Amino acid sequence: MNKSWVERGLHWPLGIVTFFLLLAAFNVYVGWAAYHSRTTYIEDGPYEKGLAYENTIEDLQRAKDSGVQVKYAISPADSAGMRQVSLTLLDAQQRPVSGAEVELSVLRLSDGSLDRSAALQAEGDGYRATMHLPLSGLWLFRLTIRLDQRSLAFESKQMLS
Repeated sequence: MNKSWVERGLHWPLGIVTFFLLLAAFNVYVGWAAYHSRTTYIEDGPYEKGLAYENTIEDLQRAKDSGVQVKYAISPADSAGMRQVSLTLLDAQQRPVSGAEVELSVLRLSDGSLDRSAALQAEGDGYRATMHLPLSGLWLFRLTIRLDQRSLAFESKQMLS
């Protein structure tokens, strides 16, 4: 006599085994996805960066109180993704500020591998640098200025085309 699985009462153990096999396959997939996912979202030393950002907050407030303004001019990207970044610093009386050490960090919020930094060189009434910013879209510009023994910081979001 050949009884079926149901008649022999083996359908529920088969269901349990199938469930655990599917659960194991799902766990393997989750492990694979976690291992192969992008790691640019994980910061190295987040606590230290948080403490360092406290200084940036003070520099941002100092810049706001100083009345200094920043005007950006950013060229379109050439075939290699290079752009001319020019900026003018204006004091509270709208006069160009000279003699400052200027450093610009440009952050691509969606892809940290495209973050760039450059020291800008004085040129005429402003400052200029050539930077590799190949993609259009939203970028965060962080500007650090050392002027007359004080440090000022500016942040702005720039839409590049």
